[in-house]
Amino acid sequence: MKHINIKKLQIEITSYCNLDCDYCIKNSQAKTTQTHLTLESFEEILQKYTAQEFVLYGFGEPLLHPQIENLIELARTKGKVFLLTNGTIIPKLKEIASRVDSLGVSVDSLQKSNLRKLQFQEILEVVDKLTEIVPISLSTVLSTENIDNFLTLVTWAGERHINISATNLVPYNQNMARKALFLELSKKAINVCQRFLKNLNDAEELLKGITSLSTKAQKSYQEILDNLEGYHLNLEALVKGWPKIEQAQKAEKILEEAREKAFKFNINIDLPRMFADEKRRTCPFHEAIFIRSDGRVAPCAELAYTHPLFVNFRQKEVQEYLSFSDEFALKKKDIVKNYPWCGDCQLVDGCWFLEESMDCYGNYPSCSECLYSAGLARCIL
Repeated sequence: MKHINIKKLQIEITSYCNLDCDYCIKNSQAKTTQTHLTLESFEEILQKYTAQEFVLYGFGEPLLHPQIENLIELARTKGKVFLLTNGTIIPKLKEIASRVDSLGVSVDSLQKSNLRKLQFQEILEVVDKLTEIVPISLSTVLSTENIDNFLTLVTWAGERHINISATNLVPYNQNMARKALFLELSKKAINVCQRFLKNLNDAEELLKGITSLSTKAQKSYQEILDNLEGYHLNLEALVKGWPKIEQAQKAEKILEEAREKAFKFNINIDLPRMFADEKRRTCPFHEAIFIRSDGRVAPCAELAYTHPLFVNFRQKEVQEYLSFSDEFALKKKDIVKNYPWCGDCQLVDGCWFLEESMDCYGNYPSCSECLYSAGLARCIL
């Protein structure tokens, strides 16, 4: 049996969950299976893979696994163990806290109504006490529904020396996309356009002028392109996304305040971008592997299951990719060079390559629309 040495190994020990969150991949018609990873399969994984850290979570609640204590004990003989939980199974949470090296608790905000009417105060009290036992971080999904409460969460965590990890909402349908804060366009392209285009009306007129072959519009467009410094521009996507620019900029300011607060409290904070940058992309899984609860191996969580994703103002299918390959792993180490970024491509609408889960560089599967590589979404690794 080939032995694999890797920095982090994310293991979805169960796909069962006791919650029904709107933003979860399971509510996106994803083709997931409801199963617990068997103890025998877990032992085989530990024999095959050497990892510095074992990350125990996926698209289910780890504390629902009937043999969770045994799994943690086995993993700790091989490396460090991090476990992410929704924090709602409080007796089990208290029981395993001292057995892991670090613990993550997923929350939405400090507003009880935002946590699906759970006994949120009790969870906070438990988290507060557990900081004396194990290093804890809070994980949250940012959207239009809770961004205004984020600084309150940072203050609460900072006062207790708890680290924070935040990600943008990953939209699996158009309704979720309306709640998303970010834009897939590169910030450089937006900034250049706003120097030449005062408002949405100017952008719309430029787009109409180009499609009607207006000489004046083509000259204005070329002037914008000359200032992009190698970046691409999807003008149609800019017009569609223009109303969200101010929203994303406001969120950026809130995140900057959050960084300042975290610095003052001396806690770590991991935050997403609100705009893409096609020249600054990295794969969070370039030194990691994802193993599903049925034991099958995927190069990352995003490609572990077939599911829909709403990107570039359209619905696409994300196809599962389970035959992990050395070639794919090598390409992910330099994702900017090896994969295009569709967010700034003017040909993305109706692109044949994307319909076939490919890209124009000939890659299959493609990472060209991966929100995680662009930093718009964050992996907790």
